[in-house]
Amino acid sequence: MKYDIEKNLRTLSAMVEALKPYLYEEALFGYLGDNMPKMTIGGLLLRLHQLDGLQAALDKKLQSQLLETHQTFDQLRYEWRTHYEKKLLQELKSRAETSLRYLQDAADAMGDWGNQIEKRTMIADLINEANSQNIQVPAELKGLISEVDTYLRRYFKAGEFYWDERLANTYPKESYWWLYGQPNQPD
Repeated sequence: MKYDIEKNLRTLSAMVEALKPYLYEEALFGYLGDNMPKMTIGGLLLRLHQLDGLQAALDKKLQSQLLETHQTFDQLRYEWRTHYEKKLLQELKSRAETSLRYLQDAADAMGDWGNQIEKRTMIADLINEANSQNIQVPAELKGLISEVDTYLRRYFKAGEFYWDERLANTYPKESYWWLYGQPNQPD
């Protein structure tokens, strides 16, 4: 899977620009425009994590754009903390519940492996963000994520890094094991 740095930086910038109105809206998935992914905190954090990991590969202009986007995000996250926390936990719960339901059907889970591991990576980024921002994740939600991992492991066969190899250093195998392999055939 080829990773397009400039496209993801444009998407990240659009997400940060849309963050303030998104945080006080009720909808979990915001609209960014045609040919753009849905606006979510998980999607924003995923791109931020990836681009931070590839910072050395960015030219000065792109590094500057990433820094500016980071600063704007940090400011909005601080100013809208209560709304941000609520939306983050809402998305974390939604992604965990949706992933679990989907993974319970082995055929669907294996046919859509790339999407499932992207969702699990967003869950990890949301958990990491909650921890770094001192946002309390309820125990039942942690249990739900554990259940998602149980299902993922059931279909998992260890192997090579699944995404663009340039992202491998951004996602250590110990913490992001699901990115290092492919689906195994179910029994």
